[in-house]
Amino acid sequence: YDSGPIAVDGFIPQSDEQPTASYNSVSPGYFATLGIDLVSGRDFTTADNEASEPVAIVGETMVGQFWRGESPVGKRLQTGGRWRRIVGVAKNIKFESLLDEPRPLFYVPLRQNFSTAGAIFIRTRKSPEALSPILAREIHALDPRLAPYEVFTMREQVRRATSSQRT
Repeated sequence: YDSGPIAVDGFIPQSDEQPTASYNSVSPGYFATLGIDLVSGRDFTTADNEASEPVAIVGETMVGQFWRGESPVGKRLQTGGRWRRIVGVAKNIKFESLLDEPRPLFYVPLRQNFSTAGAIFIRTRKSPEALSPILAREIHALDPRLAPYEVFTMREQVRRATSSQRT
């Protein structure tokens, strides 16, 4: 998602500059599940919820742009009129395409920025065909009105995301 304008503790933009960044709402374990290393700080926990201080994990590109390589852990960024304490720094990722240059990106706990749209990432050795009925059963146990839309591997996701580059 595009965060819109952001403010960063200690960063003074040029008069013609309006800092922005992309963000993703994630749950605890997201980084380990997708194999994204944390460079410093900590991952989100279940304690990072709607009743706790708003927090964020920033990507390395944001660190270079807004903190000029200084550790941002413990500092704050503001988005949507809400200040968030930075608790960690994550390695850069390719967000939409393998051809993407790293861009300013931060993560917020899903419980502090809930959305009804989303994806579930599961690290498993099972095939999508084997996992699909198990996942459907567990989701139905939580809410009988819900069902998984589509179950596929990360390899398939990468194949889909890179189809235009391969063509």
